[in-house]
Amino acid sequence: MTTSGTYGLKMTAIREIIIDALLIGMSSALLWHFSNIWRYEKHFIAEPNIWIRSIETVGLLIILIFGIGKYIRDLRSTVSGRRKKETERDE
Repeated sequence: MTTSGTYGLKMTAIREIIIDALLIGMSSALLWHFSNIWRYEKHFIAEPNIWIRSIETVGLLIILIFGIGKYIRDLRSTVSGRRKKETERDE
């Protein structure tokens, strides 16, 4: 593989990791917002309907779980990809 091909793969992996981190950050921020609504029953923007609030909270938890899972998978594939490249060079 050429140097530019390796660089492209590395940039793609870094881009995926940044996207995953942003996804986790956005989900965490929204969950913080909803946790304040649950704790204090009011916030600057509050959802008075408990069913809608519950669905929104569960949805954000699902997004957070999938985001963390994807983040871990991308980190593992990046690390394992680097190890494979190092062992191929040594042979």
